[in-house]
Amino acid sequence: MFNPTHDWFVSMTIARGRTIKIFLIDATSSGMRLTEASGWTGSCLDFSRPDYPRARERLEVCRSGVYILVGPNDGPSSKSNKVYVGEADMIKTRLDLHQKEKEFWNRAFVFSNKDNSLNKAHVRYLEAALINRLQDVNRAEIDNSTSPEQRGLSESEVADMQSFLDEILLLLPVLGVHDFDLVSVPPVASPGSVDLERTDVNSSTTTVNLRFKLNEKKAYAEGRDGTQGFIVSKGAYGPATVGVMTPSYNSIRGALIEDGSILIEGDQADLVRDTLFGSPSAAASVVTGGSRNGMTSWKDDSGRTLGAIRNSLAED
Repeated sequence: MFNPTHDWFVSMTIARGRTIKIFLIDATSSGMRLTEASGWTGSCLDFSRPDYPRARERLEVCRSGVYILVGPNDGPSSKSNKVYVGEADMIKTRLDLHQKEKEFWNRAFVFSNKDNSLNKAHVRYLEAALINRLQDVNRAEIDNSTSPEQRGLSESEVADMQSFLDEILLLLPVLGVHDFDLVSVPPVASPGSVDLERTDVNSSTTTVNLRFKLNEKKAYAEGRDGTQGFIVSKGAYGPATVGVMTPSYNSIRGALIEDGSILIEGDQADLVRDTLFGSPSAAASVVTGGSRNGMTSWKDDSGRTLGAIRNSLAED
């Protein structure tokens, strides 16, 4: 029987899927694309720099909105991408300027509302929010020289723009831009709450919900599986000196020291922010300063290794 209170609560708390439609304007994956999401009045037009002459003739760049320019970072920083965020009452006028004056970008992402309802205060708010996000994530070299303030909006307008921002941040990774992705730390399952002998691989219980620890004489860390790699929580520490380690892991460690994610104090190296690694082995090696097998180095509270748990989740 329908329980109006219980069923309504359940329907409100279960995450629902979203439909995202990507229209390949040129019928090629590298050409111009128009992306929309169900229930959203906005859109994203993205295109490569060679396609700009045709893109500037489209309606999407003749509206008010925000835009993001992305390209390789050729500077001394270890960050692979350079990103610029801008806003305009008519986006095409600013893009014309960037076409002449900014050399680095090779792809642009233009976000606007189909009814052209975004005003100057709206797009300035979105620009400031996106730049702040880039600064928080710290993955890309930011080409903006200033960080504008988020002001001039009513409480209801702020709520609307936060919803618009959420849509932008949802679409960017789908379109291949991960420079705005925060390292998301998933909730931790209670120790012993997962029966690994009977875990269904198709169930909602995965290693994403489990906390793992690395505990050695001179190194300690806590980590979790993430959707893009292995996340090590801030507060991890290890020796300041590096022992035997592959050049690629040594390079990762050096880059984290360079960008301030790892601070060296005396004979100890401290991880000061949640950090995403490409694999558990990379995470374990960087923390300990020596080559490690992540499948055996990371263990849950019961002493089970990450490798054993992953194997168990793949069994009937």
